[in-house]
Amino acid sequence: MPCGFDENAKLSDSSSRALLHDLLKNLRLGEAQQAFDNTSCPSVHLYTMMIAGYARSHRLHDALKLFYEMPMRDTVSWNSMIKGCLDCGNLSKAKEIFMFGEVENAELLFHEMPTRDVAAWNSMISGYCSNGRVEDAINLFEVMPLKDLISWTSMIGGLDQNGKSGEALFLFEKMMGSGFEPTSTTLVCALTACANLLALHLGVQIHGQIIKLGYCFDNFLSASLITFYANCKQIENACRVLRLEALDRGKEIHSLAFKLGLETDVFVGNSLIVMYSKCGFVNDGVAAFKRIGTKNIVSWNAVIMGCAQHGCGIQNKLVEVKLEHYACMVDILGRCGKLEEAEDFIRNMPLKPNSMVWLALLSSCRVHPNLDVAERAVKSILDLEPHCSAAYVLLSNIYASASRWSDVSRIRGKMKHNGVLKEPGSSWFTLKGLRHEFLSGDRSHPLSGKIYKKLDWLGVKLKEFGYVPDQQFVLHDVEAEQKEEILSYHSERLAIGFGLVSTVEGSTITVMKNLRVCGDCHSAIKLIAKVVEREIIVRDSSRFHHFRKGICSCGDYW
Repeated sequence: MPCGFDENAKLSDSSSRALLHDLLKNLRLGEAQQAFDNTSCPSVHLYTMMIAGYARSHRLHDALKLFYEMPMRDTVSWNSMIKGCLDCGNLSKAKEIFMFGEVENAELLFHEMPTRDVAAWNSMISGYCSNGRVEDAINLFEVMPLKDLISWTSMIGGLDQNGKSGEALFLFEKMMGSGFEPTSTTLVCALTACANLLALHLGVQIHGQIIKLGYCFDNFLSASLITFYANCKQIENACRVLRLEALDRGKEIHSLAFKLGLETDVFVGNSLIVMYSKCGFVNDGVAAFKRIGTKNIVSWNAVIMGCAQHGCGIQNKLVEVKLEHYACMVDILGRCGKLEEAEDFIRNMPLKPNSMVWLALLSSCRVHPNLDVAERAVKSILDLEPHCSAAYVLLSNIYASASRWSDVSRIRGKMKHNGVLKEPGSSWFTLKGLRHEFLSGDRSHPLSGKIYKKLDWLGVKLKEFGYVPDQQFVLHDVEAEQKEEILSYHSERLAIGFGLVSTVEGSTITVMKNLRVCGDCHSAIKLIAKVVEREIIVRDSSRFHHFRKGICSCGDYW
């Protein structure tokens, strides 16, 4: 008992209220009952406090005992007892204690109430629906003398939860016609019913209501919208809600950081740069970078890579930092096609360039062909790292693009002589926890027949959209027709073909690749996504590529 409490002392009603509140709040029910028993002429309010306390602790028998001992009851006490019966939720236990379950107890109490307010009616409707007695809930709802928004929401949600989604949507439209403005909870119930019925048209209208009423940032509504669009096979819309949700949350955090004076903090600033860059808002990322007080290596890497991946050049050279920053700067210059400038930048570095810096330049020579720069870059790389397979492979590919097949053979012979191994390019698609891996031209998969048939069909469709295979990406000296065939069956296309024949229409295809996706496949996959009306995600060694409606998220910079 609280300090100074006399177990035998009689308490007044007013002094008991504060004591009971403290004891019940801390779940000290035995001491609360003792204090209640020592109160002279406890009021209806004290009885109600004790009943609610017992009900919250699932001691329904004690709550009912007190309720029946009450000399008189008001609306609050009736509502507390009804709610207690409905909230206990253990029917089997209740039937051991009573001749009937909690809902029957609540029903009996409800009908004995001399005056019923709207809260009592709503409690009964919710209780009926929660226990599967949906017809009783409907009958009670129809005879309610006065309905509020909670009444409508409880009934809409209850109908949907009991397999009556059509009736739930009918009631929702009736509610809207009655002049009630839905809350976020009401809209969640309606959207869930739309998802269950695949009622796309009405769900889109509800989405418009959500925007109009300003509920765009509600977590439950965002989740319901994603589920609704996914159920209706509107995968792109579901992803759009998800992306907007992520960006909006990021902006909220940015606003909070600004209010708290944390915008200049290096750790907060770095996170903002990465967030904005990954969401495609590279200018906002640069702005966040400029506000950081003392920048560290992560700050510079984040802003440079953000600019590089979105094709943004930086006019002014950055301050001297570490080799990683110089490699990023070379990558930016190379992506812009300024290969000679990038090479001069490397040779004038105050630090000795490593193979990573030269590889950034060599990779750019593959995108913007320049054999002279490429050969000098390879020589510098092999001087530093004689067994660098990436240098050999990239130079061989550059020679192949220029149809210098004798040089290709020379490089491959040199690799073999020096024991340099090239990792074979492979792509895979994971289905039901099983990884399905493909090599270029692979026909070992059990579904190869269906996969190649699908790719051949796509080849015809792509040409209707104006696709012309870019044969510079074929790394073998063969006839033009064979080059086109080789491109058509690259590993990433085989994995996508498998995904198309193995998953439901409208779902997202996600493919992983151990190497960089080739330029011709990148162009083809943009059109494939448009033809099949699906989102295709390819994660290569460089980044994630989200292909939608003929466009890639990388903006053709990767």
